Amino acid sequence: MTIAKCAFKRRPKPPRFGQPEDPSLTDAAGWAVESRLASLQAEIAMLDQELLSHRQRVDLLRAQREEAELGSSRISQRVEQLRSISNERRGLQAEIAIEQATQSVASQSAAQQASIDQQMTNFRNAFGACLEANEYVARS
Repeated sequence: MTIAKCAFKRRPKPPRFGQPEDPSLTDAAGWAVESRLASLQAEIAMLDQELLSHRQRVDLLRAQREEAELGSSRISQRVEQLRSISNERRGLQAEIAIEQATQSVASQSAAQQASIDQQMTNFRNAFGACLEANEYVARS
């Protein structure tokens, strides 16, 4: 119901021709109309206040959106930094593993070479002893 209709209804109706007017009904109808009018005026005031604060609410929402975007941007940058650090660490760990494997292979190779050298020395000594024994047998 609009304000104009409420204002129109506020006016008491004249009694119908030939009917007596009941003052309690007239008063009750007037109060109902006044109550409805007050309700509509309060609603209008509320909507006016909402309209007045609309720009500030929109500005606040924009600011919150920008803040969220900045937060998201910072999080993305931090994720990239952490990925870079992680990749660097993996690379260093791989280099260390390769170095350790190379040293291990080199030490195993050196140990095998020493074993081969010892076997060759033992073979030479045994061969030398065999030659000496052959010479001894040949002289006797």
